[in-house]
Amino acid sequence: MVGADDPSENDAARAAIESLVLACEWSEDALARPWLIRMFADQRVSVADLHAVTTTLARRSRVQGVDATMTLPVRASTEARSLLRERYAEVWGISTDGPALDDLAADWAKSTREAATLTDNQLVSRLASVASLSRLNQAANLRFLGRLDDAAIVLDEYDRPVEMELVRWNQRQRADSIDSDPAMARWSLSYLSAQRDYPRRLEILADAARNQLRHPTDTEVLTTEAFRGSPANAREAARARLLAQRPSAAITLAILELAPRIPRTPQNADLVAAMTASAPIATDDPDWAIKTRRVLVQTALEQLAAEGDQGVIDRLAALLGESYASRAFDSATLSSGEATEGLPAERAAAALRAKWDRQARAGGLGAEALEVETVLARHAARLSLAQGPMQIFAVEQVAVFEMMGIVVVSERLDRASDVRAIRERVRRQRQEAADIVEQIHAVERGLCELWAIRLGQERLWE
Repeated sequence: MVGADDPSENDAARAAIESLVLACEWSEDALARPWLIRMFADQRVSVADLHAVTTTLARRSRVQGVDATMTLPVRASTEARSLLRERYAEVWGISTDGPALDDLAADWAKSTREAATLTDNQLVSRLASVASLSRLNQAANLRFLGRLDDAAIVLDEYDRPVEMELVRWNQRQRADSIDSDPAMARWSLSYLSAQRDYPRRLEILADAARNQLRHPTDTEVLTTEAFRGSPANAREAARARLLAQRPSAAITLAILELAPRIPRTPQNADLVAAMTASAPIATDDPDWAIKTRRVLVQTALEQLAAEGDQGVIDRLAALLGESYASRAFDSATLSSGEATEGLPAERAAAALRAKWDRQARAGGLGAEALEVETVLARHAARLSLAQGPMQIFAVEQVAVFEMMGIVVVSERLDRASDVRAIRERVRRQRQEAADIVEQIHAVERGLCELWAIRLGQERLWE
């Protein structure tokens, strides 16, 4: 309807609109309903276009809630157009409250350009950009569905969880460089200097409870005192201070180093259990030492992964999975009660690919509509070669991109050449990419460009 001939002056254009309206699915969950609400607000769509659509709906279809009075006059005013939009929205239960569509479109385009810009070439930074772009695509999907409030919320906070992960990661990077400096082991130096001055040692132990100890020497001294300290009151104080520390790989590694010399007492067994979040191992178990070492090794490996690059990569992947699941199931957020909560990114991408597959089959027009089976064949071939979650995600993601391209061309035949240019550029970028994360980044950028076309916006970048 955008840029097409005026149906009030062209019988062929009017007949085409009528045929498409009657061919569309107008049930409660169908996409046609929010689409029509958006068309009322889109000033590029003429009153004549809306007259043709609403007349066909009101007089020739049997859409629930729509009656013969719900037609827009061919020379309707802006107020009449707005009032009829509100009436359709009320009958169909679609909210029209929220930010102005033009403002939302401008904010989305600006945010997308910012998110697509890489400040450095580190793997973590590139994956963070992918997660941000995916959340912006999530906002675009909600906007397309007519859920402007939800879209505005996601758009307003699209980079917040990503930035939080990057801040934590950068803090750990800086802390690692500080904590490895021998001169920074001030707490242990003070404690050991106290020697037999037990009141002073208790004061220094109290200081440990107020601060998180990071330096390996500090954690080793506190751990040794908690498991083997003397006298008993100093050991109990050290135990309490150790429990007050946030569990970390440094502490677990210190306990692991001490493990062969840990006295086999119920108190020590309970302390190991508390620091590793595991069940206490009975001290009369003949394999107590072996089992204790095993749980310490497992915990240390998990903590090292979580505190290093792999940890932030896993958390960014979780954000990516949540965003893809939201788009697959058309939700703004995933509540804890939904089966999709915590869905791995590769499975969420597979669900989204299946959604676009259905849409491509249902509404495909033009030469691209014939490509559905070709896309699926390429997808199957790529999937057979993929190894690991990240490669599987990349395979599903590119299939999402290709299927969405088919749908967008069908909806926006006037922009078909733009879609083909985007597809060719993304294909070339994937071939030239240095690694798989660069491929994923190129495809997510391409998905943003397709959303811009689908929503009637100008090119995001040249």
